[in-house]
Amino acid sequence: MAGEGPSAAVRTAGIAVATVDAAGKSPLKPGSKSGVDVEEPKMRVDRTFSMLTLLEDLAVCLIVASCAREIRPPSDQMVGIGSHRLQMHLEGRGAPAVVIDAGIADQLDKLRPLQERLARVTQVITYNRAGYGQSEPGPTPRHGGREAEELKALLEKASVPGPYLLVGHSLGALNVQVFASKYPAEVAGMVLLDPPPLSFILGQEYRDLRGMAERVTAEWQAVADSGAKSADAREKARSSFFQMIASEHREMFGETARLVDAISTFGETPLVVLAAEKPNPAFGEVAEEYQRYWIGQSRALAGRSTKGKFMLAEGATHCLYLDAPELVAQNILSVVDTARAKTSGGVETATSAVEQTEAASIMARCAEAMGGTARIKAVRVLRLEVVYPDHGASAVLHEIRRPNLIRTERPGEYVSIFDGRRGAMLKYDPARPGQPPVPQDLPAEASRGFETDLVWFFPGFFDFPAEYAGIVDSNGTKCHKLVVTLPLGTRAVYLIDTRTYLVKTIAVDETYQGQTFHMEREWLDFESVQGIIYPSRMTYPGRDGKTATAGIKKIEFNPEESGYLRKF
Repeated sequence: MAGEGPSAAVRTAGIAVATVDAAGKSPLKPGSKSGVDVEEPKMRVDRTFSMLTLLEDLAVCLIVASCAREIRPPSDQMVGIGSHRLQMHLEGRGAPAVVIDAGIADQLDKLRPLQERLARVTQVITYNRAGYGQSEPGPTPRHGGREAEELKALLEKASVPGPYLLVGHSLGALNVQVFASKYPAEVAGMVLLDPPPLSFILGQEYRDLRGMAERVTAEWQAVADSGAKSADAREKARSSFFQMIASEHREMFGETARLVDAISTFGETPLVVLAAEKPNPAFGEVAEEYQRYWIGQSRALAGRSTKGKFMLAEGATHCLYLDAPELVAQNILSVVDTARAKTSGGVETATSAVEQTEAASIMARCAEAMGGTARIKAVRVLRLEVVYPDHGASAVLHEIRRPNLIRTERPGEYVSIFDGRRGAMLKYDPARPGQPPVPQDLPAEASRGFETDLVWFFPGFFDFPAEYAGIVDSNGTKCHKLVVTLPLGTRAVYLIDTRTYLVKTIAVDETYQGQTFHMEREWLDFESVQGIIYPSRMTYPGRDGKTATAGIKKIEFNPEESGYLRKF
C-alpha cells in the first residue's frame, strides 16, 4: 500500500520514479532431508531495479508501494513445496508459531527486526513468496488462494505445527485472510497491518485511483516481458520477479479481492487490525479524505470477528512495522497470550508473552546503559574489594564467575565458596596463624544463602530467567520491576530506574532455619570502570539492623582467576 519509505513513489522535478528491490536466484544443489527439500542459498545476485519513469498521476496510486530498505544477503532455508521452492527463515521456539506474510515487493529481510523481537517469546516464520528473493517463481495467476495454499504447503513441509498466529502486511493481510477462511482449524489468531480497503480493490469506491493502479500493473508487466526477451542473464532473472509482482497486483484487484469479499466472518478467531493514521501526500487533494476512508474500512474489518479489535497507529505511515514497531510487536504478542490462555483452559500458566518481551527490552536497555551489550556479554569474571564499615576496616574480596560461582574471602578470617549447587565455609583459626582454613559444618539450606550473594554484584537478569512485574515507585523514583529466579529458587527483585535504566535497588527475602530475612541493597555513585558503568558504593543491612553503606574500593572485570575458581 502507499508508503513513504525509499521504495514509495518519489516526486522529483515533477517526475515520479518508483523503485523496487528484488533479490536474485542462486544455483542450488538438489537434495533432501527427511523427505523435505531443504537447502541453504549459496549466493545472491543484486537485482535492485529502478523502474521506468512513470507519469506523476500513475505513481500517486502506488497503494501497493513497498516499504523497502536496503536488503542484506539472507542465510535461510529453501523448502520444496512441489512445483517450486520457497525461501523461509525460522527463529525462536514456542507456540503458537507466528507466521508473517509481507506486502507486495517486500522481502523477508525487512521483517528481520520484528522477527528477532518476537522470537524472544515464540517461534516466528518469515518467508519469500514465489519469485521473491531466493524463492523460485511459481505458477500464475498469483492470487490469494494460490498463495495461501503455497504457504500451507510450506509450513507442512517444514514441519511447523499449527495452529498459527498469522500476521499480514498490506497484500500479505489479504493472503492471510484467505488462509484463515480456507484453513480455520489451523489459525490461532490474526494481526492485519494496514490491509487494503476492500471496497476499493473491488472497484466500488475511488475508481479514479483504480485506473492508476491498472497502469502500474501494466508497467510492471512490461518490465517482466522486456527482461524475458533479453539475452542478458541478469535481465532474465529480474523478469521473473516482476512477472510475479505484476500478477499479484493484478489479482489483488481481481480474484484476491473476490476471495476476501466472500469471507462473511472469522467467528471467534482473535483478530487485531492496525491502521496507519498518516495520509500519503502522493494522493494529492484526496489524501486526507482517502486515509479517513481507509481507516474506516479497517475498523469495519475488525468487526468480522467476535473477538476483533481495531487500533489506529498514530503518526505512522503504511509501513507500520517500520514506523511503529513497538505497537506492532505488542499487539502480536497480545494475541500470542490469548492463544496460550485458550490452550491452557483460560488459566495463565506462565509469564505472558507481552511481559516476556517487556522484560527482554528492559534488560537490553540496562545493558546499553551499563556500557553496551557487547561489553556486558564479554564479562566472564569480576573481582571486587568491598569495605563494610561495621565489619572492620579491611576489605572483603568477592570474586564471581558468571553465571553462578562465587568466592568471598575476609583475609585471616574465612573463605566461602558457592559452586552453583553447594556452598562451603572455611574458617581460619586465630590460634594457628599461617595454617589453611578449616571446613565448617553447615546445613544444606545454607546453600541458598551463598546463592544470594550472586545477586548483589552483577544483575542476575543477564544470566537467569526474569519476569516483568510492572512499574513501581521507589522513594520518588519510577522503576521497572524485574523478578529473577536463580537455580536454587532464590528470587531477587531488581528495581531499574525508568530514566537511566541503571539498577537502583536489589531485594531478597531469604528463609533460614524457619526465619525469613529481608535484605536490600541500593547501588550508589556510578562511575566508569573498564568502560562499564558500575556503582562505587552500595547500601546493605548493617549488624545493628540499620542500613549501612559499603565502599567498593576496587573492581576488575575479567581479571586472571584465583586458584579457588580455577578448581571449578
